Amino acid sequence: MTEKTLKNRDYYKEKYRPQIHFSPVENWMNDPNGLVYYKEKYHLFYQYHPYSNVWGPMHWGHAISTDLLHWQHLPIALDPDKKNGMAFSGTAVVDFHNSSGFFKDKSGLVLIYTSTLPDSAGGHQQQCIAYSQDDGLTWQKYKSNPVIKNKSKKDFRDPKVFWHQQTNKWIMVLVAGDRVEFYNSSNLREWKYLSEFGQNRGSHGGVWECPDFFPLQLKNHKYWILKVDVQQGAYAGGSGGQYFIGEFNGYDFVEINDFNQVNWLDCGQDFYAAQSWNELPENSGRKIWLAWMSNWDYANQVPTNIWKGAMSIPRYLELTKEKNIISLVQKPVKELEDLRCKEYIYKDLSVKKKGNLYFHNLKNPLEIDTAISLDENTKFDIIFEFKGNNLNLSYDNNTRQLILDRKDLSDGINSISKTKQITNLDNNNQIKLHIFIDWSSIEIFINEGKKVITALIFPEKVKLDLNFKNDGNSFLINNLKIYELESIWKNSY
Repeated sequence: MTEKTLKNRDYYKEKYRPQIHFSPVENWMNDPNGLVYYKEKYHLFYQYHPYSNVWGPMHWGHAISTDLLHWQHLPIALDPDKKNGMAFSGTAVVDFHNSSGFFKDKSGLVLIYTSTLPDSAGGHQQQCIAYSQDDGLTWQKYKSNPVIKNKSKKDFRDPKVFWHQQTNKWIMVLVAGDRVEFYNSSNLREWKYLSEFGQNRGSHGGVWECPDFFPLQLKNHKYWILKVDVQQGAYAGGSGGQYFIGEFNGYDFVEINDFNQVNWLDCGQDFYAAQSWNELPENSGRKIWLAWMSNWDYANQVPTNIWKGAMSIPRYLELTKEKNIISLVQKPVKELEDLRCKEYIYKDLSVKKKGNLYFHNLKNPLEIDTAISLDENTKFDIIFEFKGNNLNLSYDNNTRQLILDRKDLSDGINSISKTKQITNLDNNNQIKLHIFIDWSSIEIFINEGKKVITALIFPEKVKLDLNFKNDGNSFLINNLKIYELESIWKNSY
């Protein structure tokens, strides 16, 4: 699409268009792919159908950013070919020491992805690579693809690849039906099978997809996090992500938590195929990922016409340990603070019994950060009133359940209108909520990111009133910060 075409259209102002989340200019997008940091730029690739706003022949779209917020769209990186088929999900790595032999003794970017032939041609899924000699602007597919062949497995896809310093090898994790398989390589072109993980572990409500695998430090110990998604049977219904925490020696992954318990990434329906950035600067001390905000139960029905699909806000990841259980924590990246353009700060606000506390005529997108004191009878609603369509977030300290009800903002999608997002919380004397609302989504980080709800919403209006409604005894809002946010597409796309 030319710059002239872009200027002739009022892009990024359409109804439901995300203002603080990445979305393509036009047409269908799903899984994030190939997240990598290289030469001071964050690269975001993604599953893309450039000729339709429903899923179809998969390409790799491509965008870059210097701040994780503002994105520049680049030409399509990968497209289908006659020999190997569509370009499904995968990884980008920096080959710093030219182990692949593609770069003449300098560093370069390599994509590792799944090629998929149509069902009519056998549907074989195999692993391929491509490389760029101009820092990611253009790509060449390896002439000897595929690098891992597949003779019989129906679902054999979505490689996650990284350099493992301890074994001096590239490690690949990919899904094979209802489990993941581990491989290693010295050169990205020749791969050796190592081991597998997943039998009788976690949720198997649907095919496993889109693995991610990375270490995180907790105090003085390094743990490995293995994330996989399921197409069906997730916590909130439909598709969703789960994770495992364990040890990895370069060959085998061993889970350490109770493997009878499923660790879900999100209590909402719309956080899928999360991928973390490879090669983030070591001095940043951060592991960051984002995910596709949708659900395979209704992804093709989302009521947007010009484009379809958006990514979550980037989140940085930590581990926490409570009652001898290690869990993953997700928090919004601090870069989002740069979008704040108008603020309202309050402390010690009392909401009387059966009373309401209103904040009128707020402009979406919004960030809301609040802490509310709890006693045994605390029961409240936070109602986002979009001039006739309400989004309701309720909490009852007797049941310790936080419930998001978006039936009024479903725009006719039954899978949204008939389900509530229910989150069970631990007993505490305070609840903390950090909320991001965009033109078609809400993300709720609960108690410093120990739980998260991500959900699509489709309000008719952009402006809203915020109503704290008391359904029990009086309660105290210890602090409340409301920020109106500027669009990430304000100056460019």
